[in-house]
Amino acid sequence: GATGWLAVGEHFHRDYETQGCLTAQAAQDSLVRRVIEEYSGDSRTMIGSLVKEAPEQLTPELIVRAARGGEKLALQAVIGHCHWLGRGLANLISLLNPEAIVLDGELGQALSPFLEEIREEAQRWAQPDSARTCRIVIATIKKHAELLGAARLALGSAG
Repeated sequence: GATGWLAVGEHFHRDYETQGCLTAQAAQDSLVRRVIEEYSGDSRTMIGSLVKEAPEQLTPELIVRAARGGEKLALQAVIGHCHWLGRGLANLISLLNPEAIVLDGELGQALSPFLEEIREEAQRWAQPDSARTCRIVIATIKKHAELLGAARLALGSAG
């Protein structure tokens, strides 16, 4: 499947045609785009100054770090991003009823301090029984995680 194509928005936007709604709203590049779109012209903060002077230097990790430090623009963008991600996960939870969803990658790792925000949004939107039993966690295994998961699955079904 193509999870990035989940329709989690109310209104269709042109960029959904090429990358899908969830990708456009909750992937790494969308966090940077969201900061730029929400910029009000205040360049007294680190993020505001970067948007104004050097937007190409904005990275999701930098935005999350600024949000953790309480920078308003960054925090607003990160919370919005977590809500989009939570809604996308809610769809997966409702459809597949998984035991767990593991977030990884640079952005998944960076969003670790905001995991509760993602969980709350997913629980708000997902089928209640499935939401109660599904854990949303940040990956802790880096090297060969997919192989370890496949081995665990194979061992569990062998018995």
